Amino acid sequence: MAVSKKKCPNVGRMEHKIDIIRKTTTRKAGGGRTETWTKNVSVWCSIKPKKINELLAAQNLEQQVSHTVTIRYKSDITTDDLIRFGTRFMRIKSIINIDERNRYHELGALENKNAEVTVS
Repeated sequence: MAVSKKKCPNVGRMEHKIDIIRKTTTRKAGGGRTETWTKNVSVWCSIKPKKINELLAAQNLEQQVSHTVTIRYKSDITTDDLIRFGTRFMRIKSIINIDERNRYHELGALENKNAEVTVS
């Protein structure tokens, strides 16, 4: 049996409250679409900014993340969702089920400093 290299996070360090927000698309009567963002769930988390060395080392733009966010396991989170932390927004780029035990998720997130998102 292989030994896991990732450790489960210290629950006491989950000191930030974030909202996971989800985009919904509705069809207008004229055939157009309206996109709105709604709060899916609020959760406690640990947020760790990536060091600049890690950002420079990972020049692959598809996988580039600016923060690692650890939350308790939520089965319905997807990479289409956003994280709202105060007035800041982060796009979820990756979701890792730590140790495949359905206890914690480690989210790789990229902060969007120019996000214009209205949450209803």
